[in-house]
Amino acid sequence: TGVQTCALPIFRATRTDQKAYVAYVVKLVRQGKIQRSLVVAIERYAIRRNESFPFPFFERAMKYECGKRGVNLPPVKQFASTKLPATR
Repeated sequence: TGVQTCALPIFRATRTDQKAYVAYVVKLVRQGKIQRSLVVAIERYAIRRNESFPFPFFERAMKYECGKRGVNLPPVKQFASTKLPATR
């Protein structure tokens, strides 16, 4: 079962920190800071890279693409023991 939030077909996030990261990405989409189509395209890319474990590819590509757009996207390890970072 995959995480389905904000009509984004995000692949299966298995750990708590991954789920929090995906929730943060969805929050950025809802705020209009990143486009839904970008997230879906990166998800598809990550699944093509490694169908069994796409999350690291998703995280890396999201960080790169958000950086190009001036959006701060913290690494997933920051979500391991902290609340969601505040967005401006």
